[in-house]
Amino acid sequence: MSGTGKRAVRQSIRIAAPPERVFAALTDPAALRGWLCRTAEWIDEAGGVLRVGWPGTAFEAGDATLGEWAGAHEGWAVYLCNLLLVVETGRDLREGQPPGTILS
Repeated sequence: MSGTGKRAVRQSIRIAAPPERVFAALTDPAALRGWLCRTAEWIDEAGGVLRVGWPGTAFEAGDATLGEWAGAHEGWAVYLCNLLLVVETGRDLREGQPPGTILS
């Protein structure tokens, strides 16, 4: 857990792209839908909440079981590879996959 008592997933990668492009890919709901999820929206609350989802699921920061967090840790490794490919090359590992496919 992080110092705030909330769970955190920590992963890192190096992306050969301008910082503003990477920042947009991580914070813009439309860009998030381009490499991570099918739905993404910012909930206008104090501190802001980012809600992302896949068909039949929705995930909101702070709203997950321990098992879901374990899966998220593994999933982030895969999706960060997809982020790198999308930002650096424009290629999306999800292309050609049926809608709702979750990378693993």
